Amino acid sequence: MDHREIPIAALVDDRPSYRVDWWVRPSTNAMGKLFSKKSSWQWCLVALVGQTLTVFHHDKSLLSLATPSSTLARSSGGHSTYVLSGNGGVELLELHCPSATAIQKLVAAFGASQTSEHWTLPTSSSVLDELVDVAKTIVEGANVSPKKRPVVPTPTPSTATVAQVQAHIRRLVAIYNDMSAVATSKEALYKAVLQLEADYMADQCSLSPLVALVLEAYPDLEYATTAFQVSITECPVCETSLHLKQTIDIHVGGKMLHCRYCHTVLSYETFLLADLVKNHLPTTVEFHVGLFSKSTHVLPMPGVPADGKIKTFMDTLWGVLTDFSTKGGDKCPRHVYADVMGPVAKVLYRTDLVQHMYRVLLLTSHVASHAEYWALPVVIQASIRRFDQFRHIAQNVVAVGSPVASIDIALVAQSVQVFETSLMLPRDHGSRSLNVRLAETAVLFHEAFFEPYAPSIGLNQALWLSTKVFVQSQKKRWDQAHVQVASRDSQFRGVQEVFPARRLRHVTALAHRPDEDDVAVAVLGAFEYDVRVGNATKLRRALVTDPSLLYDIPSIQKHTTKFSIFLKKK
Repeated sequence: MDHREIPIAALVDDRPSYRVDWWVRPSTNAMGKLFSKKSSWQWCLVALVGQTLTVFHHDKSLLSLATPSSTLARSSGGHSTYVLSGNGGVELLELHCPSATAIQKLVAAFGASQTSEHWTLPTSSSVLDELVDVAKTIVEGANVSPKKRPVVPTPTPSTATVAQVQAHIRRLVAIYNDMSAVATSKEALYKAVLQLEADYMADQCSLSPLVALVLEAYPDLEYATTAFQVSITECPVCETSLHLKQTIDIHVGGKMLHCRYCHTVLSYETFLLADLVKNHLPTTVEFHVGLFSKSTHVLPMPGVPADGKIKTFMDTLWGVLTDFSTKGGDKCPRHVYADVMGPVAKVLYRTDLVQHMYRVLLLTSHVASHAEYWALPVVIQASIRRFDQFRHIAQNVVAVGSPVASIDIALVAQSVQVFETSLMLPRDHGSRSLNVRLAETAVLFHEAFFEPYAPSIGLNQALWLSTKVFVQSQKKRWDQAHVQVASRDSQFRGVQEVFPARRLRHVTALAHRPDEDDVAVAVLGAFEYDVRVGNATKLRRALVTDPSLLYDIPSIQKHTTKFSIFLKKK
């Protein structure tokens, strides 16, 4: 029969299903039949649909059996291994099961499927229970590989404790409540943060809770190297006034706009350059050359370039100095380079307190608005485990760009930095290459621990490969890593997922919005760039879309490398 003649209802498979990813290997009876390698543990999809269980490896079906005539039971050889047996009790497959929470769910689904084609899986009593189950599986090592490897990295345990992180969460909640009170709009919040900056400039001894947290969370942030009250009120070229919304987008939103009159590109870099050109660099530099008969020369300093970029400015400045030459072959003296680089470094290497306050408020809004979840001991234990693994990668593995931390990792890192007053992770300035960095992080995480890092996130292989030189070898790395979106029931519940507010009864911050339909909350494995997280809370709505983009000093320093190398030469 032509499938076009079949009623649509008949084409829909309405049977219940349960799909998980698991480490499996053939039992003695099935060795050499399921996998090419004898007794090889493989990362497979175990799919229960109706009363049929099918195991897939790389989209290839390895076995399929009817659950009513099969069994799934604990192995007599070890507490972390379960055996799947077919008709007649013939053992076919072993499952590596270090997590009691994960295996209990699979056993429950398997048992339910044995009784009926249209079985119902026992569900948790609340969304909170489902979210907490993810933490339990992480702590129990649900995805830990049974494979023996030549080198198994052992991350140095951090000093983080449950009590320490809980204390930090209470601090975030207090700041969240204070700032929510003034966050009636994006404009109101921005003005409030500017006032906190002004108060800090006037008195460094009496700190607001938010400023105090920023300074503790970033212990390398020093008053002398901080950019204060950066003027972002008018175009630095034609002096056309900016609307407050434009100012906010440029200052703390990482946006690039165009002046509606002179068409100069307006970004945060543009205004730092304007400060440098107008207030710190002379319009010309004068110097003398010649060994016996000295001559005086004057070179003009460049202005703010049309593209507003520091790289363009530095390239132009380099050209002005290096292109100079007299008929006698005299070049621009070395001291001129040094004299110019003094104010350049002073202005362009400054950090911005306002940006850092917004950056901290982003994490604060995520965690504090779901504090009922984050303060649970098992959630913190799972977060600490992932933080220790992530820190191992960040400190010991060379990668292109910095790794991308999920919210749980960022929370633990901040709490440790506050208590130890030292940076635990490289500062993440945010980046427009976020998708590439996240994919690289996921690959590195798998290579180090044989565990998936972001099982609920769809990663872009083509974009990641576009940054590589040896594409075939890198594609092999990707294929061997667990970086694809996990099967439905192995994903981190709550990541890139929305709920009606009525199902999140445990969230106090949503009590005033019981009719919200699409609410996302911060959970293990979620990332700060997901704009839906915390979208129902007052503070998150008052923040810009992406407050994670900080002025990137390391990248700016690369634009001055030629000057640094030249000045180091003897």
